[in-house]
Amino acid sequence: MADFPPDEVLDWIGAGAADVTADEYWTLDPIDGTKGFLRGDQYAVALDLVEAGEVVAGVLGGPNLPNDDGSAGALFVGARLANNRGVVASSVAFHAEVRDAMARVLT
Repeated sequence: MADFPPDEVLDWIGAGAADVTADEYWTLDPIDGTKGFLRGDQYAVALDLVEAGEVVAGVLGGPNLPNDDGSAGALFVGARLANNRGVVASSVAFHAEVRDAMARVLT
């Protein structure tokens, strides 16, 4: 963090530009939770695929999210199933060895 003063990080917000009228595009929020990031606390990295104005897939990483074993980090993935029949969601905690992974269909 020493290389990036808080004021400079805050200036990055809204710096992107995209054609949101396109049928399909990706959106990235590299620091979702800027205040938490600046404090060295909770923040996330968010990536979404948007089709026809609807989010159809997303990935959310929480690098500082605490795990039961004292380690930190988690990855969450979600995607809408064809014909809007539900959402597939999975999560993985970043332990020394990945042992807590799950996936399920949410309807």
